[in-house]
Amino acid sequence: MSSGTDERLAVINRKNALRLLPLMLAGYVLNNIDKSNVGVAALAMNRDLGFTPSIFGFGAGIFFITYTLFQVPSNLGLERFGSRRWLGGILIAWGLGACATAATVGPKSFYMLRLLLGVAEAGWYPGLLFFMCCWFPKAFRARAFTWVALGVPISAAIGFPVGGALLELPTVFGLVNWQWLFIIEGLPSVLVGVLSLIWLRDGPHEAYWLTSPQREELADALEGERAVEDTRHLSVWSTLWHPLVPFFCLVHFLYAMNVFGVFMWIPRLVKDLGGLTYAQVGMVSAMPFLCAAVAVFLCGRSSDRWEDRKWHISGMLLIGAAGTLGVALSTDAVYKILFLCIAVAGVSGQANVLYAFATEVFGNISPTSKILAIRLGILVMSGGVGGFLAPYLVGLVLERFGNFSYALCSASAMLFLTSLLMALASRRFLGLDGPSPVSAVELSQWRS
Repeated sequence: MSSGTDERLAVINRKNALRLLPLMLAGYVLNNIDKSNVGVAALAMNRDLGFTPSIFGFGAGIFFITYTLFQVPSNLGLERFGSRRWLGGILIAWGLGACATAATVGPKSFYMLRLLLGVAEAGWYPGLLFFMCCWFPKAFRARAFTWVALGVPISAAIGFPVGGALLELPTVFGLVNWQWLFIIEGLPSVLVGVLSLIWLRDGPHEAYWLTSPQREELADALEGERAVEDTRHLSVWSTLWHPLVPFFCLVHFLYAMNVFGVFMWIPRLVKDLGGLTYAQVGMVSAMPFLCAAVAVFLCGRSSDRWEDRKWHISGMLLIGAAGTLGVALSTDAVYKILFLCIAVAGVSGQANVLYAFATEVFGNISPTSKILAIRLGILVMSGGVGGFLAPYLVGLVLERFGNFSYALCSASAMLFLTSLLMALASRRFLGLDGPSPVSAVELSQWRS
């Protein structure tokens, strides 16, 4: 690609980033707040409703059953009906579902409402990844993902303090503090969903803020990155032919086991340090995610600068493993918070690079946009499986042993294994030195 083309695409990328990324960031922040605010609400809800750690852990995790099962169907809907209507509709649906969680009266209703919330949220994040693949060429994608990935630490930095403050509210109109938390934090998703229906467009061909030559150049650049141009039918099951799909799913599963197994319990872990009000627990719980925001930004920039994905992912996961082990072994409250900052920064810092890497690889081996959407859905499904198992297992361990040490040691081991998997994957296997060895086989089977 010529320097002139690079400069023109950079201008186009900046226009698209200013137009699209703020709303995408807002949606991702709300997605994570509505997904994890149950961890803050649990500080009061568990006491009021008599939930044990295992009941809460199962309810927190059961969300991911429907969230996982509906990933691929939801992404097929996005590919069929368009990003604007589908992503906006999902935002509105999950905002209403998050508000409805305030109606929890016992374990059964808690499980049912969490299942329904999983249906509502399913498909939004892989849909977001697919949407960004339709707008940003590979050379700009990691930087775009970096800004969106800031949604994870920003959501925690906002959600934990706000959630803690909401738990200080008195009973109003017959609703107690944790019920108001679900309602107040769910309504903004509905608003952003309505804005998405108005603001978003499905692809570069509808980008009225670009000139006609800019729209054509961006469309040509995105189309030119396709490794295969034939568009004949490819069955859904054939999406798993390529071993890079299960490889990235395994990496994502192990990563998600740590994220949802540890992050969702952070307010409880901080509360166990003793002597803190709900508002103070929220403030302290947000500190690790402020560190994570810096790590996300620096890791994304460094990954682009050095044109490396593999070692940035592996290295940050190793830092996360060390920090998580430090939390498990330290007894001093200050050191626990310090190691927690290191753990969250390490795990969160590489997430945008991992997703950028996965979309690049899947884009190279996906013959059609439909198959790319399905593969991204499968990737997020793998994280959903980890999201279901991890909170429940941590709850069982906490109920059995009375502290988080065993669960944290297990999480550290998983992070170390994930780092090792990425480090040992050869450049040839990852397609960094040309096509992956099985790409030609996959293409031959597909064309036949």
